[in-house]
Amino acid sequence: MRKTFRKISLIILIIAFAFCFYPKDRISKADSSVNWKYKGGVITTYWDTMYYDQEARDLVDYMKNIGVNTVAFGVTWYQDSLTSNSIHRHAITGHVKTPTDGSLTSIIDYAHSKGLKVMLIPYLDVVTKTKEEPWRGNINPQDKQKWFENYKNFISHYASLARSRNIEIFCIGAELRLMTVDNSNLSLWQDIQTAIKSQYSGLITYAASWGEGANTEYFNIPKKFWQKLDFLGLNIYPTISRNRIPSISELKLAWQPILRDIQGWQRSIGKSVMFTEIGFRSTEYTALHPGYWNKTYNSLGQFNCYKATFEVLENKNWLFGVLWFEFTFDYHVYGRGKGVGDVGFNPQGKSAENVLKWEYGKMRNEIITAAGPTGGPHVRYFNTKGNPTPTNFFSYHPNFSGGVRIATGDIDGDGVDEIVTGAGPGGSAHVRVFEKNGAWTGLDFWPFGPDFLGGVDVACGDVDGDGIDEIAMSQFSQGQAWIKVYKFNTQRTILGEWNAYGNFEGGAQVALGDVDGDGK
Repeated sequence: MRKTFRKISLIILIIAFAFCFYPKDRISKADSSVNWKYKGGVITTYWDTMYYDQEARDLVDYMKNIGVNTVAFGVTWYQDSLTSNSIHRHAITGHVKTPTDGSLTSIIDYAHSKGLKVMLIPYLDVVTKTKEEPWRGNINPQDKQKWFENYKNFISHYASLARSRNIEIFCIGAELRLMTVDNSNLSLWQDIQTAIKSQYSGLITYAASWGEGANTEYFNIPKKFWQKLDFLGLNIYPTISRNRIPSISELKLAWQPILRDIQGWQRSIGKSVMFTEIGFRSTEYTALHPGYWNKTYNSLGQFNCYKATFEVLENKNWLFGVLWFEFTFDYHVYGRGKGVGDVGFNPQGKSAENVLKWEYGKMRNEIITAAGPTGGPHVRYFNTKGNPTPTNFFSYHPNFSGGVRIATGDIDGDGVDEIVTGAGPGGSAHVRVFEKNGAWTGLDFWPFGPDFLGGVDVACGDVDGDGIDEIAMSQFSQGQAWIKVYKFNTQRTILGEWNAYGNFEGGAQVALGDVDGDGK
């Protein structure tokens, strides 16, 4: 949801009103923070030198700045078919998918320089010329002994790299269902685990797939498989709703039997669990199944899935950490609106991003106040404990005593909310826009003409679905309750205007919210 009723009026000292702006998209807990040791996300690339690029470093910076403390880097090798025994780097002229060791170590070192923990995940996929790749969970080589020899060489190479770069966590594989649930392969896996532990001293895990029905991997892996591993890894993409846009309450309820199953599995083995992958696309029916590829963009479903997931997982002491899949290079820069329209798993520039910021402690909105009628035009900032911050300013001439209506919104798309003020009754219907530090942006409006003295109410929200907020204004008192919606630009473009209550002349107040769930 782009915005929901961004202002809540409070009476202060009887004579003044203050407006408290909840965090974006209905996140309203005052001091939320999960206690997982590893709060992370997954980055993968299918280009050999991508990890060298500035874009990769920008993405790491972005993740750190939203509160992530762990980055999992993926690197993929391939086999030629589901039954092949050989395993190799991808090496097709013109597009080599496997990252070079140099590019991989470059981005690992950069993440460490930023104070982030690193996990390395070597994936194994199947080379295909078709759009749909065979799932790695169905890999079933003709000669298992030969395959395990090749797999051991593959995984040992990256264990050595992990040791050389002081990587904190190493994953020995992911979602190789047919190769792990077969008890006859157990000794071969244990041999690999022993070899890895002899050369790498960090934490080791395996990322089992969740699956449903016959595809369930994690629950069917022999318990002895996990004995030499430090914790249980789980790539989980469960079906928790079949609705187009599921509600948070519905999602939380659907999580309960799933969590009971996971906790039962965890207790039977006696090790903590990390969700080595979890994610939801920004589409309709996002909670149905990750394999259900719906191309209709909708950020609310993804937001609700993120929010519900955090709420059901917050106090689970058996949970070691969570890695969100995935953070992509397409939308790495700061600012809302960059991911709008994209139907992938990434949360960047979408409503779900704000859930991560809030839960990881990087979003704590200030409380912004302005005096009500008979008060001056003084705008003040407070933290959530009621302590004033250094930022305060007069939005109009200090002698003006009609009070101020106030709203916040990211109306220029830079990722930081601006402050929008409207003069109260007695002054002209003057609207001004300020930066977070109180500096005037140079933009102001007289939406109802300088001679109208009934005051103007203001609200902010994304009306047209472009990821950037617009400003709605109404005649606050007197007048015929006219409403106008403007875009932030020097032309003061009007998106719409109408009379809300006909001949009624008592004015109107205005708020913006996504009440129909269409993302705008």
